[in-house]
Amino acid sequence: MDMHSKAAIQVVISQCLDYIYALTNSTELDRGPFESFQDDFTRSVLPKNIDYFYELAYLGALLRDLDRANYDIDKTDLFPFVGIGDDIIKETRYDESSERLYINAFQCFENISPELYNFSCRDTYGEMKFPIQEILKPFVNSEINCHTITYVQQELVKRRNMLGYILRIDDILLEAMES
Repeated sequence: MDMHSKAAIQVVISQCLDYIYALTNSTELDRGPFESFQDDFTRSVLPKNIDYFYELAYLGALLRDLDRANYDIDKTDLFPFVGIGDDIIKETRYDESSERLYINAFQCFENISPELYNFSCRDTYGEMKFPIQEILKPFVNSEINCHTITYVQQELVKRRNMLGYILRIDDILLEAMES
């Protein structure tokens, strides 16, 4: 077997694994119209439209790479930390109407949608990633610093991206079911 053939096989295997990773991260796979999708194993593994396969493989690769991604501070400004206070994380409180996650009475992270606030999933190692409020629990009664703020902002960016990818995976699976 020549080098080009080996490289092609490696690409196909990688795409298959990414495709499976996308399927296993679907939030809807266990509910509703997907119950019959799971029963028909051949149909769920081999979609009729090859474009579904490639798009799901691409999204699976993006999900897989999320934990390894280093996010620039530029992207964390989507979730600014605002307010004047004592910089002590007391008890977290979410205000859905303003989409803010408070760490005390006056300081908060902004632009956190209810979907993002409640989002939990598994990481690439199968470990449960808890909703964002759980990430702050180890820091309660301690002073928040720039490293903690950046860490929380990076987690918010990762989870926002992950939620978007998973919702797109669910949409593609619904399209595949209808075709």
